[in-house]
Formats: sequence, C-alpha cells, structure tokens
Amino acid sequence: HDGKISKCKKLIDNAKIAGFDAVKLQISDPNESYYPNSPSFKTFKKYSLKIEDLKKIVKYAKKKKIVIFSTFGDLKSLKYQDKFQFPIIKVSSGLITNIPLIRKIAKKNKPIILSSGLAYLNDIRSAIKEIKKFNKKGIVLLVCTSLYPCKDKYINLSRVISFKKKFKLLTG
Repeated sequence: HDGKISKCKKLIDNAKIAGFDAVKLQISDPNESYYPNSPSFKTFKKYSLKIEDLKKIVKYAKKKKIVIFSTFGDLKSLKYQDKFQFPIIKVSSGLITNIPLIRKIAKKNKPIILSSGLAYLNDIRSAIKEIKKFNKKGIVLLVCTSLYPCKDKYINLSRVISFKKKFKLLTG
C-alpha cells in the first residue's frame, strides 16, 4: 500500500473481487524493529500507516466484509491488537525466534498463523511449544520460502506433508 490509505483500500477491493476471505497488514514500529537508517528502517518509516489510517482501513475492511488481521513486528506494535481486536495474528518467519513477542502474542489467545520460511526445525518447535503454553485457539503452520522469486526446484511442496506429520497442525 506504500503507506497510502487509498491504495490500501484498493488492494482490499481487489482481494474481495478476487474471492479472498481475508487480508493481512504488517504493523511495525521502525524505531523498535530496525537499526536506525538501515534500508528496512527507512522503508517502514516511509510506508507505515498512521493510527488514524489503520482505524479507517479496519473499518473499511469490515464494511467490505473481508477479514483483516495483522503481523506485528515488535512488542510495541502489538498494542494495536488490543485496539483493533484482529481475529487472527500472524507471526512472520523472521520473528519466529523472538520468544518474548511470541509469548505475548500467544497470550492474546487468538488463532495464530506461523510462517516458517526463515526458520530451522528447532525454531519452529520452540515457537509452537511457547504458543501452546498460553493459547488454545489453534495454530496454522505455513511452509514458506524466503527466496523471491523462487525457482521451482527450491519450492519442495512435500514439506507441507512432512510438517503436517511432524507438528500435527493444520499446515499449508
């Protein structure tokens, strides 16, 4: 959305037209999540939606009858979960080792989507174990790649079956 509310609304409209059930925002405080003046810091500083914009986007998604949820990039941004009561929380694979954040997310007791692209098996196990201590709403495990664009030879879709057997979770 490039930090533009009009573009975010258009993306929601397009998702709805395409038959999607949900859209995800990424909410992060650049001052908490990134080293000052790093490329990620500059990008998130420039393109993050303001709280007033987030309110409008959440209201718009509800009006369009499309579920809206979020990935939170840091503990400070997680406060928006209390404000907006997103029905689902997603944990990005880059944050799968951030156990303090995962613990706080788990305590919100919402269904959690857990990405695995940047994670080792032990990272995934640790995150799932921590979530299950505090959360009874369920976990969906996503088998992801962190190569963009990803060549077919690296996709390895058999990991979906492998992860499903190994972790005994809804997996996709």
